[in-house]
Amino acid sequence: MTGEHSGLNNPNLAPALADNGIAYTASDASREPGQRLIGSTLTVPRHPTNIFYNVGTKAEQLDEYNYIYYEACVSSCLTAPARWEQYVANEVAIMFRHVAMNDAYPHYAHASNLAEDAVLLPVVDAFLAKYRSLFTAAIVDPTLSDAGL
Repeated sequence: MTGEHSGLNNPNLAPALADNGIAYTASDASREPGQRLIGSTLTVPRHPTNIFYNVGTKAEQLDEYNYIYYEACVSSCLTAPARWEQYVANEVAIMFRHVAMNDAYPHYAHASNLAEDAVLLPVVDAFLAKYRSLFTAAIVDPTLSDAGL
């Protein structure tokens, strides 16, 4: 899939998925919050993170995050540029809200988020610390087909 999941609108996708026996495929929950059929394949919306595909360092991550949420004020505008700790806390709050609401849809990040400074890992570590401070139940990580039911 493309970063914007725009390939889901390709008219050749449904027959290709069917020909390969693919029952579920990922979609972006921020663009399509519900499931839909593409031919015989059901989409599974995944929650995007604000860990951008084109960043590898903390400085790059904060630069883009602050541009979107402070300078350009696209949505959920900040009143001041975020520092790293604030950024991580904001992302953890979003992810935690989904999990605490028992939302079965997964979150997604990008391979580039594990390169250079591995900007994904502090967010995941902070999320797990918050979860474990409040709950003893294990986090269930359903497969795409289990989340798609």
